[in-house]
Amino acid sequence: MQQIAKMRIKKVITYSIVGFVLGLTAGFISTLLDDSNRVDRVFISLSGGLLGLTLGFQFGYLEEFVWRSISRKVSFVTFTIVQSLTYLILIILWLILVLTIENIVNDKMDIFEGMAHYISKENFLRDIIFAAIMTIILIIIGKLKMLYNSVDLFSLLTGKYYYPEEETRVIMFTDLVGSTTLAEEMGAIKYSNFLQHYFSNVSESITAWGGTVYQYVGDEIVISWKDKRKNNSQNAINCHFDMLRIIENKRKLYLDTYGSVPRFRSGIHKGTIITTLVGERTKELAFHGDTVNTTARIEELCKKFNCSCLVSEEIIRDITVSDQFKVDKISDVAIRGKSKSLQLFSIEKSL
Repeated sequence: MQQIAKMRIKKVITYSIVGFVLGLTAGFISTLLDDSNRVDRVFISLSGGLLGLTLGFQFGYLEEFVWRSISRKVSFVTFTIVQSLTYLILIILWLILVLTIENIVNDKMDIFEGMAHYISKENFLRDIIFAAIMTIILIIIGKLKMLYNSVDLFSLLTGKYYYPEEETRVIMFTDLVGSTTLAEEMGAIKYSNFLQHYFSNVSESITAWGGTVYQYVGDEIVISWKDKRKNNSQNAINCHFDMLRIIENKRKLYLDTYGSVPRFRSGIHKGTIITTLVGERTKELAFHGDTVNTTARIEELCKKFNCSCLVSEEIIRDITVSDQFKVDKISDVAIRGKSKSLQLFSIEKSL
């Protein structure tokens, strides 16, 4: 939970910084439109920055600590309306507050005169339009983030991976145990809700440990870590066990709602892959290469060796085995589709 809390706090800080920069920029642009003098320009720009910082913090808090819990409890339309109105009202209220204070300081008005003066000016209508545009942009960005992860979205917008690039990545395949039986017992709709609930619960662990979801394939999650940091192999292992912990903490909820608790196995491997955008009208980030196929085969072997997490020798080389994990070496294993056998290791939490 500590790792997830850190991730959420970092995101709130990021929202705050982005809000400050955007507010500072918007404040400066407004002084150019109003032909303000140099002193007013600095004051208004800083006011815009502080306003952006405050709004950024509030939006970040809402995104990370409020909307996540609400979004699955109400309909999509209701959630979008509530979210839009909240953003719009927050922006307008803070604009009124900041500019009322400006009137009080500069023109020696009382609070009611300052507020009435601002609302009666034509600038108020301009600011309302600005608030509406900002709200629309925020909602669109939020919905795009639901369709694309941040890596895919960045790649689409910047053209990165337009041409194939060779990269070293840590790949983890996580597969639900007994999915066919579960689907038959629950029925299509209930099983789909079960999967969505499971995916939603483990997604925060994935993000908290620096992973990016590459694909959801049926009941399987394919996760990757760019090999920029030395601890990403360890992060992948930590991610697996953090996912197990989260599901275990929600055991009663799953049993009460679905009559079953998700169980899954993970295979983890590291190697060179080719990353590129594929498709013509609809673009999608794709991983090509033997590393992806090998990781899938490693995950399949979890059942044979009766373990929840199976990793390759490349992963073991990267990590420092601590007392919290029990690592067992498995003899060279023949991998389907490969001429050479692999040295694999099972990893479990120490009791």
